[in-house]
Amino acid sequence: MLRLSRRLQQERPRQAVSLNQLSLLGHLSRYGPTTVGDLATLERAQPQSLTRPLAALEADGLIQRAPDPNDGRRVLVSITDGGRGVLSVEMRQRDAWLALVLSRMSPTERGVLALAAELMEKISQDAESHALRATHHRSAS
Repeated sequence: MLRLSRRLQQERPRQAVSLNQLSLLGHLSRYGPTTVGDLATLERAQPQSLTRPLAALEADGLIQRAPDPNDGRRVLVSITDGGRGVLSVEMRQRDAWLALVLSRMSPTERGVLALAAELMEKISQDAESHALRATHHRSAS
């Protein structure tokens, strides 16, 4: 997995958006408006460590912050159309490279890989859900 991750990073064109920022955009696209604390939980990081990447994304117009309509003390971060565009370009480029690699595999190999991908996605979703539930449980206590 680590080698595949590195290879995907190598295939990325030089962009202004870091992998950390790309990950944050992905979370915001997937989950919608989110608090910095929840983003930190998803990233397995401290909220303070997201200050710079979020500030850069906001300065570039890729995210926006707004008061939480249910709790004015909290701020929600959301992805903008510009952020969705950057994420979309990144995903298309990644998908094009993966399609080329997959085209060189046999149907059996592609089937095994598809099943493995489904299982890894399930594990990832379970882990993210567990982390978010734990965060919400701690904040409710």
